[in-house]
Amino acid sequence: MQYFYDFNILTHRESYYYSQIMFVKNIIEQAKHDPKAFSLLYEKYVTPVYRYVEFRCNNSADAEDITGTIWETVLKNIGGLKSGHPAVFQAWLYSITKNTLNLHYRDGKKRPEVLADNMIDSLPSTNDTPHQAYVKKSEKQQFKILVNSLPPRQKEIIRMRHLLDLRNKDIAKIMDIDPKTVAANYCRALKFLRKTYNQLNIQSNE
Repeated sequence: MQYFYDFNILTHRESYYYSQIMFVKNIIEQAKHDPKAFSLLYEKYVTPVYRYVEFRCNNSADAEDITGTIWETVLKNIGGLKSGHPAVFQAWLYSITKNTLNLHYRDGKKRPEVLADNMIDSLPSTNDTPHQAYVKKSEKQQFKILVNSLPPRQKEIIRMRHLLDLRNKDIAKIMDIDPKTVAANYCRALKFLRKTYNQLNIQSNE
């Protein structure tokens, strides 16, 4: 039985994906002692982290401060990261992000969560109509309400998929659940969003 990659039998897609993993892994390992490598790592992950934080706190100024604190923590502790595999780093970064948010709002005065505009734009859309452009602002508000009404697990999966740009298998590792469970919850969440959103549109047009 083989326990190693045989590049002769890998598809082009698999070979590309594996090469990307190794590329990012090398950056993560170098970032432990090389400021330039850390800058590359920062550039790759800072945007999804900021989107996630902004989604949670609904305040651009707070989001910038919290994101800065997150990366200060990453810089101070990356040397102790045992594995440079991207999936391990993403799980570690996600843990730091959540802990930093919890500490920031530990006084219990956390702002209501809303759906950031960029997340709405990335969600699968329903059938577009000319009227949709006119009511774009109200539709975004509807999405905010709908996403926040999802069960906790489905809501978090939506966040990680559309804000942190994580794949199902990476989300599964972070949440310690089976990838099939992630996929099932994700599909149920999207089905709910589409169905309820369409119902609201029908009611508003009657």
